[in-house]
Amino acid sequence: MTGDKGIYRWPPHFNLLYPFLPPADFAEAVSLLAPALEGIEDFEVTLDELGVFGGRARGILYCHASSPAETERLCELQAALQDALPFCSEQRRQGVFSAARR
Repeated sequence: MTGDKGIYRWPPHFNLLYPFLPPADFAEAVSLLAPALEGIEDFEVTLDELGVFGGRARGILYCHASSPAETERLCELQAALQDALPFCSEQRRQGVFSAARR
């Protein structure tokens, strides 16, 4: 049994950038992300391995690709996004999109 209180709140997802941006900054973010993604070809990922992190208190269930090639493609995608929005690299709740660039 998981201790994650968000188990029914959050659908399955990838966090490639964080923190999330306020809606007022979406248009500017798209203008920065679009050129970064032009060189990334479409790819498929099969998530076929499960794991848990966060210990007994949280017990976050995650799935990942067992293929090293697919994992590498995800890492390349994340790196391209991170290069375009370097201020979206914090897992702590500090700063936001606009404030981080000033």
